[in-house]
Amino acid sequence: MISRFRKKINSEHVFKLAVLFLPFENFFFAPSSGWATITPIILFIYMLLNYKILFEYIKKYKKIFLICSCILFFNIILSLFMYFNLVKIINSMIPIVLGITILVSFNIYYQKEKDIKSLSNLIFYSYLVSFFIGVVQFLSIKLDLNFMDTFFNFIFKRSYFGYNRVQFFFTEPSFIGMHLFGVLFPYYMFTKEKKILGLIIAFSIASILFSCGVRIILDVFVVLFIFIISYLIRKKKYILLIFLPIFSVIAVGIMSNYNYRVGQIVEKGIYADGSLASRYFRIQSSVYGYIKNPVQTLFGYGMGNSIIPLRAGYSLAKEKYVSSYVKEVNDLGNPDYFDDSVSYCLYIRFISEFGLILFIIVIKWFINITKNSNMKYKYEYFFVTLYLYLQFESYAFYALWL
Repeated sequence: MISRFRKKINSEHVFKLAVLFLPFENFFFAPSSGWATITPIILFIYMLLNYKILFEYIKKYKKIFLICSCILFFNIILSLFMYFNLVKIINSMIPIVLGITILVSFNIYYQKEKDIKSLSNLIFYSYLVSFFIGVVQFLSIKLDLNFMDTFFNFIFKRSYFGYNRVQFFFTEPSFIGMHLFGVLFPYYMFTKEKKILGLIIAFSIASILFSCGVRIILDVFVVLFIFIISYLIRKKKYILLIFLPIFSVIAVGIMSNYNYRVGQIVEKGIYADGSLASRYFRIQSSVYGYIKNPVQTLFGYGMGNSIIPLRAGYSLAKEKYVSSYVKEVNDLGNPDYFDDSVSYCLYIRFISEFGLILFIIVIKWFINITKNSNMKYKYEYFFVTLYLYLQFESYAFYALWL
């Protein structure tokens, strides 16, 4: 069946379709209720269309396939004896499979084309369209064009227009940085295409001017900080490193005056911002859950069971929670509440599902991959990637696999 379908369609067009949809991840028909994307699904189809080459990549990345297979097998066994729920296991397994799909698909395309620069125009113009949609959103908000709310609610899986927030075509405003520094940034490092760098700069400036959120401000600041430190170390200008704290204080001061939410956080702490407070609560309650059951934390609670340690530490974290934003916190305390991804942090999710031992092994493995990489700025990208997933938890997102 695959062979017949393969003869009727050019698989490279399927790959380019997946690339085209990279920034358009928020269509109403996207299957996921979290990160509403369709690109990994299209890449999965592309991988199946190239099933003959696929087996070569199973051999090439046998360590990755072996480790992922062992993790999945171990946790299915763990779930059988503890908190077995087939739906939760499948929901947790899908993003891991799609993540491997991204890795394999990009390699198959590269093996065929020998160059990924051919994708530059496609990536540039697709993200440019997303950028201009953000401009339209901003102007509509400023001009009180309320009828646009109906339009975006119809097109988008989740619209933030009603909250006067620009999201471009991304699932959430907080995902902007994931695309800038988890997709466009590595692609720029691979190709050195100046127009891609221009996109990153344009998105960064517009996102801050449009007051898209605190997350993008922090993302831009952290990435700049990492590269400034790297530059000074490479140039052996160690004395200038002492000025970075001063620069940071000045930058925070400027943003505090410009952005109300940043100002509130600086003045009153994380509980002054509802979004940040609720995310901190998720991590804090999970950590309290780990402390209550340290042996279980070493081996994990099984796939799709990240809410179990969170519930274990819920009451203690709730005592310390002082924010006025309580909806999400109360929802998490509801025994009927179901969500297989509750931490909004990849590290917490991984430890909850797969355990601290496997987490340490995977981090060490990731460090070794970075050491052996031919990327010029491999360590910078390593730290950028580690940072990005502090507030993003999908195993399938592109940055890690790229």
